[in-house]
Amino acid sequence: MIHPAQHVKYPNDPLLKFKAVQKQYKVPFFLVCDLESFTVPVDVDEEQEEEDECGTRVIDEHSVSGFCCYRVTPY
Repeated sequence: MIHPAQHVKYPNDPLLKFKAVQKQYKVPFFLVCDLESFTVPVDVDEEQEEEDECGTRVIDEHSVSGFCCYRVTPY
């Protein structure tokens, strides 16, 4: 209640433009990676059922199902 409500104002031009060309630098290559995963339930013992010191507990964990790595280079 101290601060007034905020209003978001979007730009009229929907396209983003990069103008700081002087801040670019060339690299010989770069990698574009994509990881795919799914969540699986964690087996919980009665001892682990209680929350830990920070008040959180693990419910699911991410299991990697696949990945892709693409190298981009001018060579």
